[in-house]
Amino acid sequence: MNPKRRIKEPSAEQINLAKTDAGAFGDIFEEYYSYILNFFYRKTLDINSAKDFTSECFFRVMKNLPKFNFKYKGGFTSWIYKIAVNLFRESLRKNSKKYISVEEVYFLNQPEETSELEEFEKEYDRAGNLRSILKQISKMDTSDQEVIHLHFFEGLSYEQISKVTGNKNATIRSQVSRAVNKLKRLLQQ
Repeated sequence: MNPKRRIKEPSAEQINLAKTDAGAFGDIFEEYYSYILNFFYRKTLDINSAKDFTSECFFRVMKNLPKFNFKYKGGFTSWIYKIAVNLFRESLRKNSKKYISVEEVYFLNQPEETSELEEFEKEYDRAGNLRSILKQISKMDTSDQEVIHLHFFEGLSYEQISKVTGNKNATIRSQVSRAVNKLKRLLQQ
């Protein structure tokens, strides 16, 4: 978990240019791609599903970019994560199941050569316990999973998370605290 990494927020000029210029949109895509891919990977533990979700997310970003309102208090980063969270929620409703299943997904989809999955694990699993942490997170309520992922893995502030989820800032602070305590209890079992 790396709360110190932050996404470089694009300027209003960059966003306006990206609304009509594919190259400018490509710059925004490049800045956010790995963050959004990692967000979906941690939700699914399947690199192919994560890539599919990421593609759909950026399609929705591109489609809705002309509607982006600069008065959106959470900024562009919160807006794009809101699209990602809503996409994942929509998928859960359609499939009525949780995506994380370490045994099914990870062990059945072992990469044969160095892949994005292995690179991800090297970056995030230095202590060797990422899979067990993600497995425990998957046992939590969906709203607890979201705030943990958004705050600790994605490095979003409480204010940004409140814009993504639609909850008040104080509610997010409490929810993160409760979720962390639940996760600690699950990890101690």
